[in-house]
Amino acid sequence: MQIVGIDLIGAPVASHNLASYKNVTIFPADLLNNLEGFGKFDLIYCQEVLHHTENPKLAFERLANQLASNGEIAIYVYKEKAPLREYADDFIRNQIAEMSFDEAGTAISQITNFAKVLSGQTSSIEVPGIDCLGIESGNWSPHRLIYNFMFKNFWNDELTWNENYAINYDWYHPSLCSRHTLDEVRGWFVSNSLKIIHETVDPYGITVRGIKFHGDKKGDVL
Repeated sequence: MQIVGIDLIGAPVASHNLASYKNVTIFPADLLNNLEGFGKFDLIYCQEVLHHTENPKLAFERLANQLASNGEIAIYVYKEKAPLREYADDFIRNQIAEMSFDEAGTAISQITNFAKVLSGQTSSIEVPGIDCLGIESGNWSPHRLIYNFMFKNFWNDELTWNENYAINYDWYHPSLCSRHTLDEVRGWFVSNSLKIIHETVDPYGITVRGIKFHGDKKGDVL
């Protein structure tokens, strides 16, 4: 089995890290460009990538075009969340885009410290739902209430401060970070003549797998 990976920026790093695997080849490439030169593939796996492109639908189409007959594509994209969280996340992201590296680091540090303090609050609140704001009724901790419905502020006590900081930084720093609905993603599969065989929606993202059922050419793994 041959495995081909593509990355717009990190291909040299990935090639170095995977050099011991003789069946793995990494190429620099842009998903929005024509990918026909890579051939056809039995499996295409795209985890948390499409939403960081300028045109996720087109990027998906480019990948789907490279499926062999009976080939499978599996993707994960960020889910569209509650309106207040969508607004706040974009507001913070846009603010950070205008900052220097040090200024952005300070902002993410403040968010991380806020998350650490809030996650230490063990009390919970019985919250009635607010449909127009996407706030679900339930027994929420203060941290989870704000995290789910107002803005991302990640903290996990099992990780170091720097690791928690990195997760918050990874969310807010990319200037391209679209969020999607299940119906939208289903539409990508349908418009590319793919049969959906699995879908899962969690509070933060959407996973969908589909198969291309025509032709008879076999490929590799992308």
